[in-house]
Amino acid sequence: MKKILMVALAAVMLSAQEKKESAPPVEQEAAVISVKNLNGDALRRLSNMLGVITRSISYDERMKVIMVYGPKSTLEQVRKVVAELDKPASDASRNIEMTLTMLRCGGAASGTPLPADMEAVAKQLRAANLCKDVHFWDMMPMHLQEGKDAQGDVTLPNTNPPVPGMTATLRVQVKPESVNTRSTGRYVRFDRLQANLNIRISTPGHSTERGTGINTAGEFKEGQKTVLGKISGAEGDTAVFVVIAIRVLE
Repeated sequence: MKKILMVALAAVMLSAQEKKESAPPVEQEAAVISVKNLNGDALRRLSNMLGVITRSISYDERMKVIMVYGPKSTLEQVRKVVAELDKPASDASRNIEMTLTMLRCGGAASGTPLPADMEAVAKQLRAANLCKDVHFWDMMPMHLQEGKDAQGDVTLPNTNPPVPGMTATLRVQVKPESVNTRSTGRYVRFDRLQANLNIRISTPGHSTERGTGINTAGEFKEGQKTVLGKISGAEGDTAVFVVIAIRVLE
């Protein structure tokens, strides 16, 4: 029995000695790493990839930063991977096809018939008492890239029946900040979406010009038509509803 106690005591003393001689704990640091080019799903995939290096990592999609905690060597590894993958015009940036449709409400009693895919939108406008007579005016397609500013201009056709001397132009400025995938589908978040309508009516000896528009931001679902807003005051009692539809290109 005495021999067993002596062996156990020796083992405890040896273990204590090993702990004293073990290397000191590695110093841990925190770092915030900015991401300049990747957005949305691309930023999320990068964060998941960095999880192989360390589990103490997170990211903020709005601020476009990655937060990491660990030894200095780990932080350097993370910085190196971010620098290699966060490139301008990265393949991770998605191409987006956006279509804006202008619907006129009020004014002339007749107008261009609605396309079939706009009937559901017109039904919603009527049900909400926003517009009784909805007419198609024009459509503006734009090709966008995730994280990039874009601008487009279009001269709209005269109304049906036409207004003598009228010229209408639409300028659109957008920035699709990121593409995000969820269980319910893909969404595009816009940091800025502006649609400015300018109408000029020129008659002999007289000219009038009015400008108004929509300035908004938000997230829109792929494959779903959404009313951005209402532009009013540009032409008498006529209002224009702008409808957005987006498609993310593979």
